[in-house]
Amino acid sequence: MHLTIKNLVVHLSSAETTVSHDPELQILHLTSRGNISSSLYRLGLTTALQVTQKENLHYWITDNLEAAYISPTDQDWFNEVIAPALANSTDLKKMALIEPKDVYNRMILEEMIEMFMHTFPFPMQFFNDVPSAIEWFHDSNSLLLL
Repeated sequence: MHLTIKNLVVHLSSAETTVSHDPELQILHLTSRGNISSSLYRLGLTTALQVTQKENLHYWITDNLEAAYISPTDQDWFNEVIAPALANSTDLKKMALIEPKDVYNRMILEEMIEMFMHTFPFPMQFFNDVPSAIEWFHDSNSLLLL
């Protein structure tokens, strides 16, 4: 079965970030590109969280393939604000992260995920592309392979 995101509803769109969701597949899709200001980074994640809660979405993709550096201040903000909300006030079943090309950014994301992998009530996994993540979302036999 090959599923793709087709029916996107866009909630936030800029050159650096896009937040959208597919109501049929119940997928939130957050994309980051290049250097993102702290305010836009936070707006993107806050918007993504609100859409996930409002639409009762089950799957979350963060596409960081083209993303640049996440500042320590923004990492702390994610850890203190977004992560607890994802863990406690959503109905997420799985989260997929598309690995960034930038090695340093990849290491930051891996550290952030390691910190929360036992806190989040859903499995998380890294992927090279969005189609692989979507397949994993809908594979009832999938296991956490992080």
